[in-house]
Amino acid sequence: MRLKRPEGMNIIPFIDIMLVLLTIVLSVSTFMAHRSLVLDIPKTDTNEALTQKRSHEVVIDANGLLYWDENPLALEALDETLKSLPKEDELILKADTKAAFGTFIEVVDALKRIHHPHINIVVQKK
Repeated sequence: MRLKRPEGMNIIPFIDIMLVLLTIVLSVSTFMAHRSLVLDIPKTDTNEALTQKRSHEVVIDANGLLYWDENPLALEALDETLKSLPKEDELILKADTKAAFGTFIEVVDALKRIHHPHINIVVQKK
């Protein structure tokens, strides 16, 4: 006597349910682009609050990419951008802990060349 083979599980209803759930999630969720960089900032025992001057940010992300006020900037263009910076404006330097140290040093070297009086390096308190 021959036994009938089981036909297997019918997964079509499961796929239908998953597609309905995916449609609900996609229609409810918002796709707003947040213009912020996620950085893992180094931690120190001391840090001070920044003053309320007009400020500009130089950010080095984990991949070693450079940003000026959240806009991508080539390292070669940093010198030109810094030269146009007014002396009374504050300059904030943020670097991810995974950023290449060489990139950080190149940015600090560019900052030294302009002799800007208001430079702050951002860290987090431990």
